[in-house]
Amino acid sequence: MSARDEQRLKDIYLGVDAEKVNFIGDLIKDRLNQTVERFYIELLEVESARFFLDSALVKERLHGSLTEWLQMLFSHKDDDTLEQMFAFQKNIGNVHARINIPMHLVVEGMRILRREIICFLSESDIPRQRLVDLVVLVGEVLDHNLSLINESYVRMSASYERNNQALRLQLSPSAQALECERLRGTLRGWSNQLWRVLGGRGIETELPSLGRAEFGLWMFHKAPLVLPQYEQLHTIQQNIQAMDALLGRQRLSQEHLNAVSRDTLSAVDDQLNSIELALDMMIEAILAQESGRDPLTKVYNRRFLDSVVKHEMEVSMRHEIRFGFLLCDIDHFKTINDTYGHDAGDAVLQQFAERLSSAARVNDYVFRFGGEEFLFVYGDMSPQRLEHLAEKVRHCIEQELFDLPSGEKIHITASFGGAVHDGNPNFHKTLKLTDEALYEAKHSGRNRCIIRA
Repeated sequence: MSARDEQRLKDIYLGVDAEKVNFIGDLIKDRLNQTVERFYIELLEVESARFFLDSALVKERLHGSLTEWLQMLFSHKDDDTLEQMFAFQKNIGNVHARINIPMHLVVEGMRILRREIICFLSESDIPRQRLVDLVVLVGEVLDHNLSLINESYVRMSASYERNNQALRLQLSPSAQALECERLRGTLRGWSNQLWRVLGGRGIETELPSLGRAEFGLWMFHKAPLVLPQYEQLHTIQQNIQAMDALLGRQRLSQEHLNAVSRDTLSAVDDQLNSIELALDMMIEAILAQESGRDPLTKVYNRRFLDSVVKHEMEVSMRHEIRFGFLLCDIDHFKTINDTYGHDAGDAVLQQFAERLSSAARVNDYVFRFGGEEFLFVYGDMSPQRLEHLAEKVRHCIEQELFDLPSGEKIHITASFGGAVHDGNPNFHKTLKLTDEALYEAKHSGRNRCIIRA
């Protein structure tokens, strides 16, 4: 898509429309300050935008940056300056993704700029037909530049999403639960220290607020990256903030705590109990993940399939990237069981799952779908990429020997069927296509990959 945007912008800036672009730039240059002021006044009225903007930031940096950006859009270009502009727009998208500015705010800002520029043009003494041409050109220039920004934004956001998933996968559910148990100890330690400082019974004369203590720092800075987004984590963060607001300082001394009312201290104790209760619930939720794994192969069972697919559908809608399913089935598995015994069959299933897991990328999921069938859920997928990955896995299975408990080694093959989700809210339709593709692969000779468009 970016190639089409770049080509159209080249046609505009280097072709017959170049004169119109320069004309627009000359016409609005004395009104740019007013345009930019209107831009920020309206955006600061949007609650979600105020998180990223404040009056000082706008005045010191953003006002000048936006003015220069508009000047760049409506000024003379040659081949070199056009390439610089393309690179600049893509960097804007990367920066917006990095600080997680919602794309709808960028689109809203572009709408404001379009309206203001068109108003200026309409107030000028321009013949009607030329005015129409200029209005259309303003829309094209803004739309194609926004498209360049959006494409890099989507690409960078998808990259962050994959990295975040990879980071969370570094800790197994049991390791996550152990870390939470350790944090429970630090929370109790902080609580005991608070009461010792208050009563003057220890060597400590002050302590940090809970938000600045080890427990709070971990919950705000590390937990969102290494733990799945549990509701209890948000509750704990809210309780920490509420407690720090009650106590009112980042460093808590005995003198300060003695001045705190009995009712406030009682409320602090309630908050501590709420935090510990939420922590208990989060540990239970984390440990429940373990029961979502197949005990034989250690890959996910179908329990979490709906949750994973729901997440992939949200990512797909938010970033306009597709995901896919790949269903794989061990060829002639019943013959393996009948010939070598069920222990041998279990060993093959375990090794098969290990090789599938090894072939999975950091943002992929592997499920035992039932019997000798396994399912990949692939993020960021196209039919061509899905076929390439399926063939890669198929080749790996075909080439490597499988060890049996008896010491024998055997070759096995597998059949694969896949489909890329088309955006339909009912993902089971895509799963049905995947199953049909696998059926076709099994009944057209096995040891092959069939991908449905």
